[in-house]
Amino acid sequence: MIQLDYTFPEDEEFRHKFEDIKLSTILNMAIVNYKLNNFNDSIQNCNEVLSDYPENLKALTRKAMSFMALCKPNEAKPILEKILNLNENSDYARKELERIKQIVKLNEE
Repeated sequence: MIQLDYTFPEDEEFRHKFEDIKLSTILNMAIVNYKLNNFNDSIQNCNEVLSDYPENLKALTRKAMSFMALCKPNEAKPILEKILNLNENSDYARKELERIKQIVKLNEE
């Protein structure tokens, strides 16, 4: 990332291109880490994106996926709710929230 930062001149158009490349790269790292079962690393990648873009749906989704994979539904739940607030058509968030309800119900029995 540092190399990219020094490569682009201080031009607004190039600055936007750099930010787009950086965002795509970090999001790609998040999904790769997820697929490699490096869920904590995936969460860190998502947090890096979310610090600049708190409503980025890909980062939110990948973070929720990672928490679910770590069997941490309580951490995933507010993220999934935020996804639904941003995109009420998110089938993934709706299904995972239903799954969390079932997990909680089973744990109470």
